[in-house]
Amino acid sequence: MSVDNLTQWTILYVKNKDILKKEIKEYKIFKNYVEFEYLDARKQTCYIYPTMKSEARSDTKEGWKAVICLNTKANFDFLISNWENLIKNPKLSIIFVNPRLNQKWIVFPHTHNKITEKASLKLGLQTLFESVARV
Repeated sequence: MSVDNLTQWTILYVKNKDILKKEIKEYKIFKNYVEFEYLDARKQTCYIYPTMKSEARSDTKEGWKAVICLNTKANFDFLISNWENLIKNPKLSIIFVNPRLNQKWIVFPHTHNKITEKASLKLGLQTLFESVARV
């Protein structure tokens, strides 16, 4: 699955979420992210990482951010091993996608970390991961 395919999936997903409110003013496509600007001047950046890597940690530090990645075991392992870093931004979401089946699961690490007991965190995330077919 290419970055371009995942970028197109992301644009359709975000535009579909906005279908009733019609708040998206415009969007711009960059090398590895899409930036959405809304009528109220807020912005959301969606980083596209078919395979998550170390850059995903630095791209997600501040503001409304989403990381869009494929629902693979390697990406799930990245989530688990980088959890402490990812929970620092309360406005971060990570969307694991199987674009061929149009399936996804979403985690907000900061929020999820607050409401889940440490002992059951990995098992809960594993359950979410397994709820969508792997790519």
